[in-house]
Amino acid sequence: MELKTEGGDEERREVFRRNLLELMRRHKISLKELIQRTNISRHVVNRWVRIGAGKPQWDHLVRLAEVLFLSDPLDLLDPNLFAKNAEVIPPKHRSVDRQTNPLVEIVAQSRPDLFRPFTADDWNEIFSLHGTGGPLTEEGTIQAAEHINAKRALRQKFEALLETEHFAPLAAIIEVMYRDCQVPR
Repeated sequence: MELKTEGGDEERREVFRRNLLELMRRHKISLKELIQRTNISRHVVNRWVRIGAGKPQWDHLVRLAEVLFLSDPLDLLDPNLFAKNAEVIPPKHRSVDRQTNPLVEIVAQSRPDLFRPFTADDWNEIFSLHGTGGPLTEEGTIQAAEHINAKRALRQKFEALLETEHFAPLAAIIEVMYRDCQVPR
Protein backbone atom coordinates (compact mmCIF):
# COMPACT_ATOMS: atom_id res chain seq x y z
CA MET A 1 0.00 0.00 0.00
CA GLU A 2 1.49 3.34 -1.03
CA LEU A 3 1.10 6.11 1.52
CA LYS A 4 0.06 9.55 0.34
CA THR A 5 0.74 12.47 2.67
CA GLU A 6 1.45 16.14 2.19
CA GLY A 7 5.01 17.39 1.65
CA GLY A 8 7.94 16.02 -0.32
CA ASP A 9 9.50 12.60 0.17
CA GLU A 10 12.55 13.95 1.95
CA GLU A 11 10.43 16.02 4.33
CA ARG A 12 8.11 13.07 5.07
CA ARG A 13 11.09 10.81 5.80
CA GLU A 14 12.55 13.36 8.21
CA VAL A 15 9.19 13.83 10.00
CA PHE A 16 8.86 10.06 10.29
CA ARG A 17 12.44 9.74 11.59
CA ARG A 18 11.96 12.49 14.20
CA ASN A 19 8.61 11.12 15.39
CA LEU A 20 9.98 7.57 15.58
CA LEU A 21 13.03 8.63 17.60
CA GLU A 22 11.00 10.83 19.95
CA LEU A 23 8.43 8.09 20.59
CA MET A 24 11.22 5.60 21.26
CA ARG A 25 12.76 8.08 23.72
CA ARG A 26 9.45 8.79 25.48
CA HIS A 27 8.62 5.11 25.85
CA LYS A 28 12.22 4.15 26.68
CA ILE A 29 12.41 1.66 23.81
CA SER A 30 15.87 0.87 22.47
CA LEU A 31 16.59 0.24 18.82
CA LYS A 32 17.16 -3.43 19.57
CA GLU A 33 13.88 -3.69 21.46
CA LEU A 34 11.99 -1.90 18.68
CA ILE A 35 13.35 -4.37 16.13
CA GLN A 36 12.44 -7.34 18.32
CA ARG A 37 8.94 -6.12 19.18
CA THR A 38 7.99 -5.09 15.62
CA ASN A 39 9.79 -7.89 13.79
CA ILE A 40 10.99 -5.35 11.22
CA SER A 41 14.45 -6.05 9.85
CA ARG A 42 17.41 -4.35 11.50
CA HIS A 43 18.52 -3.04 8.08
CA VAL A 44 15.20 -1.28 7.46
CA VAL A 45 14.98 0.25 10.94
CA ASN A 46 18.61 1.40 10.79
CA ARG A 47 17.93 3.17 7.46
CA TRP A 48 14.97 5.01 9.02
CA VAL A 49 16.76 6.00 12.21
CA ARG A 50 20.34 6.60 11.16
CA ILE A 51 20.00 8.22 7.75
CA GLY A 52 16.28 8.98 7.42
CA ALA A 53 16.00 6.95 4.24
CA GLY A 54 13.29 4.69 2.89
CA LYS A 55 9.52 4.99 2.87
CA PRO A 56 7.77 3.01 5.62
CA GLN A 57 5.28 0.47 4.35
CA TRP A 58 1.76 0.40 5.81
CA ASP A 59 2.31 -2.87 7.69
CA HIS A 60 5.48 -1.39 9.25
CA LEU A 61 3.54 1.68 10.38
CA VAL A 62 0.86 -0.53 11.93
CA ARG A 63 3.45 -2.58 13.86
CA LEU A 64 5.31 0.55 14.98
CA ALA A 65 2.08 2.24 16.11
CA GLU A 66 1.18 -0.76 18.24
CA VAL A 67 4.58 -0.82 19.96
CA LEU A 68 4.70 2.98 20.34
CA PHE A 69 1.13 3.33 21.71
CA LEU A 70 -0.35 5.26 18.81
CA SER A 71 -4.00 4.82 17.92
CA ASP A 72 -3.43 5.84 14.29
CA PRO A 73 -0.39 4.51 12.39
CA LEU A 74 -0.41 7.63 10.19
CA ASP A 75 0.46 9.70 13.28
CA LEU A 76 4.06 8.59 12.67
CA LEU A 77 4.00 10.78 9.54
CA ASP A 78 2.31 13.75 11.23
CA PRO A 79 4.62 16.79 11.59
CA ASN A 80 2.40 18.06 14.44
CA LEU A 81 2.25 14.80 16.38
CA PHE A 82 3.72 16.12 19.60
CA ALA A 83 1.96 19.45 19.47
CA LYS A 84 -1.43 17.75 19.41
CA ASN A 85 -0.47 15.12 22.00
CA ALA A 86 1.34 17.38 24.44
CA GLU A 87 -1.13 16.71 27.24
CA VAL A 88 -3.68 14.02 27.95
CA ILE A 89 -6.91 15.88 28.53
CA PRO A 90 -10.25 14.12 28.30
CA PRO A 91 -13.08 15.86 26.44
CA LYS A 92 -15.31 17.99 28.72
CA HIS A 93 -18.67 16.52 27.69
CA ARG A 94 -20.64 13.79 29.52
CA SER A 95 -20.37 15.47 32.94
CA VAL A 96 -22.56 12.86 34.65
CA ASP A 97 -20.11 10.08 33.79
CA ARG A 98 -17.17 12.30 34.79
CA GLN A 99 -18.72 12.65 38.25
CA THR A 100 -19.20 8.89 38.47
CA ASN A 101 -15.50 8.20 37.95
CA PRO A 102 -13.49 11.11 39.35
CA LEU A 103 -10.29 9.04 39.53
CA VAL A 104 -10.12 8.64 35.75
CA GLU A 105 -8.73 12.15 35.21
CA ILE A 106 -6.23 11.77 38.05
CA VAL A 107 -4.96 8.44 36.71
CA ALA A 108 -4.86 9.87 33.17
CA GLN A 109 -2.54 12.66 34.31
CA SER A 110 -0.26 10.24 36.19
CA ARG A 111 -0.14 7.72 33.30
CA PRO A 112 -0.27 9.81 30.09
CA ASP A 113 1.33 7.01 28.03
CA LEU A 114 -1.69 4.83 28.74
CA PHE A 115 -4.27 7.46 27.79
CA ARG A 116 -2.52 9.35 24.96
CA PRO A 117 -4.09 7.20 22.20
CA PHE A 118 -7.61 7.65 23.63
CA THR A 119 -10.33 8.88 21.28
CA ALA A 120 -13.51 10.68 22.40
CA ASP A 121 -15.31 7.31 22.28
CA ASP A 122 -12.63 5.76 24.50
CA TRP A 123 -13.07 8.56 27.05
CA ASN A 124 -16.86 8.06 26.96
CA GLU A 125 -16.39 4.36 27.55
CA ILE A 126 -14.01 4.65 30.49
CA PHE A 127 -16.04 7.37 32.21
CA SER A 128 -19.20 5.26 31.92
CA LEU A 129 -17.69 2.11 33.46
CA HIS A 130 -18.45 0.98 36.99
CA GLY A 131 -16.29 -1.00 39.31
CA THR A 132 -17.58 -3.55 41.79
CA GLY A 133 -20.00 -1.57 43.93
CA GLY A 134 -19.37 1.85 42.42
CA PRO A 135 -16.81 4.10 40.76
CA LEU A 136 -13.58 2.73 39.33
CA THR A 137 -10.59 2.46 41.63
CA GLU A 138 -7.11 3.52 40.49
CA GLU A 139 -6.28 -0.09 39.62
CA GLY A 140 -9.65 -0.55 37.92
CA THR A 141 -9.07 2.59 35.85
CA ILE A 142 -5.66 1.33 34.69
CA GLN A 143 -7.08 -2.09 33.80
CA ALA A 144 -9.99 -0.50 31.93
CA ALA A 145 -7.63 1.80 29.98
CA GLU A 146 -5.39 -1.15 29.06
CA HIS A 147 -8.44 -3.12 27.90
CA ILE A 148 -9.72 -0.20 25.80
CA ASN A 149 -6.27 0.19 24.19
CA ALA A 150 -6.08 -3.56 23.49
CA LYS A 151 -9.54 -3.50 21.86
CA ARG A 152 -8.54 -0.55 19.66
CA ALA A 153 -5.35 -2.32 18.56
CA LEU A 154 -7.32 -5.47 17.76
CA ARG A 155 -9.90 -3.47 15.77
CA GLN A 156 -7.08 -1.89 13.72
CA LYS A 157 -5.67 -5.32 12.90
CA PHE A 158 -9.14 -6.60 12.04
CA GLU A 159 -9.81 -3.64 9.74
CA ALA A 160 -6.46 -4.16 8.02
CA LEU A 161 -7.26 -7.84 7.47
CA LEU A 162 -10.63 -6.96 5.96
CA GLU A 163 -8.75 -5.22 3.15
CA THR A 164 -6.72 -8.33 2.26
CA GLU A 165 -7.23 -11.76 0.78
CA HIS A 166 -8.09 -12.92 4.32
CA PHE A 167 -11.51 -11.28 4.17
CA ALA A 168 -13.53 -14.41 3.26
CA PRO A 169 -11.95 -16.77 5.85
CA LEU A 170 -12.15 -14.06 8.50
CA ALA A 171 -15.82 -13.43 7.70
CA ALA A 172 -16.55 -17.16 8.00
CA ILE A 173 -14.78 -17.42 11.37
CA ILE A 174 -16.59 -14.36 12.72
CA GLU A 175 -19.94 -15.72 11.54
CA VAL A 176 -19.38 -19.05 13.34
CA MET A 177 -18.26 -17.31 16.52
CA TYR A 178 -21.18 -14.89 16.38
CA ARG A 179 -23.70 -17.74 16.01
CA ASP A 180 -22.14 -19.51 19.01
CA CYS A 181 -22.70 -16.41 21.14
CA GLN A 182 -26.34 -15.89 20.21
CA VAL A 183 -29.03 -16.83 22.67
CA PRO A 184 -31.58 -19.22 21.08
CA ARG A 185 -35.06 -17.72 20.69
